[in-house]
Amino acid sequence: MDVDLLRPGTVPLSPDTTLWFEFLLDPSRLEKHLENPVGDPSPTELVSKFISVSEGEKDGPPQELPPGLGFLPPPLQNYNRRGKCLKILAVKVAAYLKFDLDLFENKIPLNVQAIVLKDLLDAVSSDLVHIPDHQTLNLDELEPHALFAVFLYHRWVLKAYVSSTINGKPTKPNSVMMNDLPCEDVNEAASERSLSILKKLSVTKMPRGMMMPKLATFTVLSEYVADVVHKWDVGLPISFNQFRCQVLMDIASYLMLRESYKDAQVTLRECQFAFDLWKREPEIDAYCTVTTDLISGYCIAVGITPNNFTPSLNQEFHNLVQDQYLSINRVVERDNIMKEIPLMYRDCLELDVTSEVANGKVTVYRDGLVQVQASNVVRRALHGGCWQGTRVTPSALHKALAAVIPRATDIERRRLKYLVGETLVNGDLPTCREMTDLPSTRALLTEDELSLAMEADYNDPIPHALSSSDMDVESPDETHRSPSLELAAVERVLTSSYDAHDLKQAVTKVMILDPTINMATLNKNWEIPIPINNLVLSLPAGFLQNYCFLLLAKAYELDQLKNFRQARAMMASVRDEINRAMMASLRDENSQVVAKANQFIMWEILLIDIHQFHAEWPEEKYMDIVNLSNRCIALMHKSEGCLPRFSLKEECALTLLNTCHWAALIAAPVSKHSVLMLDLYPAIAAACEDIMHQKKISPEIWDKLITMFATNQKRRDSLPVVTTALCSIAEINAIAIVISLLARLHNILIDQPQMELYAQNVHLWPNSIKTPSQYNLKSVTEIIFEVLTMALSRYPNNVHWLKLLGDLHFVNGHHMPALRSYIEAIIAATDCFSRPLHKNLVEDHIYKRMIKCCSTLQCHTQAGILCQFLDEVDYTTAYKSLSEAGCSDSMDSYYDCIWDVNILEFLINLHTKRGEHHRKQKVIRIIGLLELNSNNNEEIKREAENLRKGRFMRAMAEQYLS
Repeated sequence: MDVDLLRPGTVPLSPDTTLWFEFLLDPSRLEKHLENPVGDPSPTELVSKFISVSEGEKDGPPQELPPGLGFLPPPLQNYNRRGKCLKILAVKVAAYLKFDLDLFENKIPLNVQAIVLKDLLDAVSSDLVHIPDHQTLNLDELEPHALFAVFLYHRWVLKAYVSSTINGKPTKPNSVMMNDLPCEDVNEAASERSLSILKKLSVTKMPRGMMMPKLATFTVLSEYVADVVHKWDVGLPISFNQFRCQVLMDIASYLMLRESYKDAQVTLRECQFAFDLWKREPEIDAYCTVTTDLISGYCIAVGITPNNFTPSLNQEFHNLVQDQYLSINRVVERDNIMKEIPLMYRDCLELDVTSEVANGKVTVYRDGLVQVQASNVVRRALHGGCWQGTRVTPSALHKALAAVIPRATDIERRRLKYLVGETLVNGDLPTCREMTDLPSTRALLTEDELSLAMEADYNDPIPHALSSSDMDVESPDETHRSPSLELAAVERVLTSSYDAHDLKQAVTKVMILDPTINMATLNKNWEIPIPINNLVLSLPAGFLQNYCFLLLAKAYELDQLKNFRQARAMMASVRDEINRAMMASLRDENSQVVAKANQFIMWEILLIDIHQFHAEWPEEKYMDIVNLSNRCIALMHKSEGCLPRFSLKEECALTLLNTCHWAALIAAPVSKHSVLMLDLYPAIAAACEDIMHQKKISPEIWDKLITMFATNQKRRDSLPVVTTALCSIAEINAIAIVISLLARLHNILIDQPQMELYAQNVHLWPNSIKTPSQYNLKSVTEIIFEVLTMALSRYPNNVHWLKLLGDLHFVNGHHMPALRSYIEAIIAATDCFSRPLHKNLVEDHIYKRMIKCCSTLQCHTQAGILCQFLDEVDYTTAYKSLSEAGCSDSMDSYYDCIWDVNILEFLINLHTKRGEHHRKQKVIRIIGLLELNSNNNEEIKREAENLRKGRFMRAMAEQYLS
């Protein structure tokens, strides 16, 4: 909930908080409040609040103003005494902030800035309020404070125009929104007028000087003071050079926006000269915000070399890239020491030079490319990144290393040492010999390390780990291998191989090398279910137990990797091995173990088949669904003898739910112990059965599911389990049941009609619950989103779910994703706009929410056009949206999507008032089309409407879905 700390009565106030009307009662409090660094509200918030309140303190209707700069606020005499006092207080706070336009731009809305600056002009002289008269002013005769007010206002016009052009819209902070105030229209004509005045100011000699008013300059109205007289002699004097430096910088910024670079060069040279003169003056409290770095940046941008400027290494790098890479090696070698240039730029340089040299577009000096590659190898090694795979010559690598080694830290030396060592180990013999003679190599490696690196590679024992000769007698032509190395080689086969024959050989050999080995310790990720592990432990210790454990672990690993065919083969190998080994002796206990093992293995194979069924949904190419369902039913109804584990029963229940065997699932025996998913899936199946047979839906699923969202829920892991269970459902009717239930629960908990989710069958569920405050709305929202996302991944063209996803984004304030979902729903409903967008496909509430989303995203033209889509056109919202000046959409390029004649007539009148002749002519051309004639029959009107609807929605889809 947003709370306005400037409005009394909303929250308990802290001791540092002062209400706005307290400054009216005691104006002396203002200075103390501003000096408090933690004062609440802040100075910029105070300015906005004073102006917003003062706008409601008018004595009568505002006077008609002569044509000027956009919509200008009325002069002070239209306000009552309290309004005048508030406006003076706002100007005082602005003076305290030194009229810092950069701070104003970031913290204060544009229309409030305009009012404050106009109030300053009015406080200086009522003659200055009419802006067009400024061009006829004799600037040499103005008072110092009047000259500052004129200078400040026209500075603001240029800065506001530059900012709005670059950013696309004026800055409006979230803390205080001034939507009810008139908006300043800073257009190109106004900025050109301000530019000419500022150019005149830049050559004005200012015989009387310039004075910036301070906080103490302004006198506030009181019950004893009817007519204020401000103390204009109290202020901060601004020197001619300081003033000229600031105004020339603002002019240069505007000229660069206009791409008048030659004029900007001349202006910046004058600004640089004025800056140098200003810095030689005695130090006083400065008003000018120009810095050396700012001037240097602007000068570099227009091709001027600033005074006393030394380019950074990054700047040198980019300059040499533009100059066909000449002498680029010196820069990259220096960067290996300074590490200023990002690695991404270095990698791009190597790719660009390689490409252009190969294509003959650029010619570099001999070995230039190789030297760049070598420097990059060293830079990556110093950074600790991957450099393997790059082949460079020893001489190039030595040159890159020689400059780095003397300045390298201990960690960097170890990395360079590893680089050289790897080069020696992996290089060919001539390269290694050349490397060993280089000073850089000997500076990093000792003689012993060089000798080891030059030795021949050892023989990898892995290819011989399972050879028959090793099992019996070692071959005489093979070198002696360490037993620990042989054991490591066999263990590597055990962890990496998936061939049952090789694994059997490896287990046989590892039992000879280490009879006490524990297979579970070879890989910490090898886990098998407890019942299966108990079965393995019941087998005779030794080879059979280790081999079966290994094959089972491999089978589960392959199952997770979705390699179902090989996982089933592993399971079959376990079954065959147990049958072969245990049936060799005809003891009764062995036959019982074999029967139990066969039953467990068959169930695990069933689990693999279930995983394959869900992984291939909805294709099911190679799956016998009937057979799979019958096996699941048999397992669910098994109630005596060897019982399956709960997780397997859960998977079978999910399979029966997804294969529409709802009656069999409902009839399955109930477990003695409450298991979440074993309770949930049959309840969903019962609800599906009730809907299919048009019965009153059972409240069982409602009662079971809503308890999961209670804040006093004892099982903290229940929500993740519920999310996993619901996201595993793949059958469309079951998903629809779950989504409608969650949507109803969300609507009950949020209890705001304008924030409701619209879903199918939502009316089937109860309208209320007891103590809704005890349920977690955030958890409900998250689970709805997860279930919807998974459902749409399976059924991407479900229009109802796409709309619901848009509603969910809208309710959570995510307006851009909401628009995307609504547009995707429209695309699915119209089959990619191949069918007309009739009103029965998309409801009015969808269009209203799309209008709200567009307005929030500052796409006001799109919002105005969407108002036509409603059953009853919302002209009020359409007119308001189309009147907005600051739009982030294509504005008049959407006009050919309008078919409502009333809206077109409104646009003609609007552009006539604004003097926008080009746009007015465009609307006149559109309204004159024969297909929009009001005398046409309904079929022609409907065809024109459908044509424009499709055109507009295609444009929206291209913008938001591309």
